[in-house]
Amino acid sequence: MGRKLGHEFHRELALIAAQANRAPYVVALKNGTMSSAKLDDYLTDTYWAVLLFPSLAQTLVDRMPSGVDSAELRQSAREELDHPAMYEPILQGRGIDPKFVQASSYVPKSRIYHYFWRWVECLVGHAPWHQAVAAVMLGIEGGAPVFEAVVAQSLVQYYGLSPEQARWFSVHSGNVEAAHHAEGVRVLERLPLSSADHAAILEIAFLAARAMVIDCPNEWFAARSANP
Repeated sequence: MGRKLGHEFHRELALIAAQANRAPYVVALKNGTMSSAKLDDYLTDTYWAVLLFPSLAQTLVDRMPSGVDSAELRQSAREELDHPAMYEPILQGRGIDPKFVQASSYVPKSRIYHYFWRWVECLVGHAPWHQAVAAVMLGIEGGAPVFEAVVAQSLVQYYGLSPEQARWFSVHSGNVEAAHHAEGVRVLERLPLSSADHAAILEIAFLAARAMVIDCPNEWFAARSANP
């Protein structure tokens, strides 16, 4: 049963991607018509999550069940340590001090995004390991590139960043995230999963991917719609 996971999730992800491509925020980014205020809300909130991610990745490694050994997962956790620094030129290029987001008092502009990442933290720290992997490596690392590829191009084409400054988005919309996602699928497909486990993995991965690609961006786009 486990070996169907990747196929089933990718089928659902294709539907999410098709919906996202028609969404107003994607159209605005592709056309360069999204307001600076909305874009900066998205960029600062994303950096907040990037700061959280190394700890989440390491917790996945620390909670790896006996009998499961993933060198790729360990390598992924090490790579995440460098990603906050890779992201900072994006904020600096937009005239935002990263220390503003690093402050413990920072609260994401998107309530959905804030609650989403608290949910992910709970899964990673306390849920069965296969559910945590489903959220992070299937849902987030599988879904995020759908949106991040658009952001990477838009930042350079319309919003004044150089390709080097926008490198975090270019990296995370390409082979790095794809490799992490593929490893998550490989690990899960090798686990002895019950039908209930299988269903829970797909539901969690789908919810995480949809949140990253549709629900959270929708809120960023709408938050300042009355005063762009």
